Amino acid sequence: MHNLPKTSKSLFIIALFLLGVLQFNYARLEVMCETVLLNNYHPQLQAAEIRMADDRNSWPNVKYLNLFNVIGQYRHSTATYMGAVIIPSLQMDVPLAAYTSDDVYTLGAGMLVPHSFEESNEFIIGAHNIGYSSTALFTPLTFHRLIGRTVLVTNGKSVKEYTITATKVIMPSQVDIVFKNAPNHLILLTCTDNNKKRLLVKCEFKNEYSIKHLYSKIKKEVKRKYRLHNI
Repeated sequence: MHNLPKTSKSLFIIALFLLGVLQFNYARLEVMCETVLLNNYHPQLQAAEIRMADDRNSWPNVKYLNLFNVIGQYRHSTATYMGAVIIPSLQMDVPLAAYTSDDVYTLGAGMLVPHSFEESNEFIIGAHNIGYSSTALFTPLTFHRLIGRTVLVTNGKSVKEYTITATKVIMPSQVDIVFKNAPNHLILLTCTDNNKKRLLVKCEFKNEYSIKHLYSKIKKEVKRKYRLHNI
């Protein structure tokens, strides 16, 4: 660099700047494409098979999300989704699996500790934050005020309703905190935009009712997205 003529130095700096702009815009474009695919994914819900401790229930092995994986899973998903996590006020509707794996996290959310939906109100559920204020997966949790919002967890038949009561940003090394959940509470977990910390959202159980009693607008969307015929 020190031996380059002044003009060459200027061109080199401009080239670096343009490369940075290109990388930034590519990242934003990638997230936009991922968002479109994720929000237009329509899985058919299946009865949950609880996987307590096998290699398919492996949260630590979840990888960074990328567009190629999203396209691959969108075309041929290998995950089994049994329900959904819905926050109506954020227009957030994420497919939910009863276990966690990289495939599950590519298109939806997964239980970090598997529980029977019918027998428990206590769930720990994680999903990706893909950044850039996307509306996909758990990204909306990171750029909205959350306290007091209603969270719905459904298996396509019943709905468990929760209210967000607290949020906390923790270090990855503190993630064991989420496994000390209180009874009748739901924990939502995702990463911060720079992936250096984790956002923990605590929700208190309020009520359970048939999916047929959902507000008509939400019920219509759930029926369309998950191809349900019983509501």
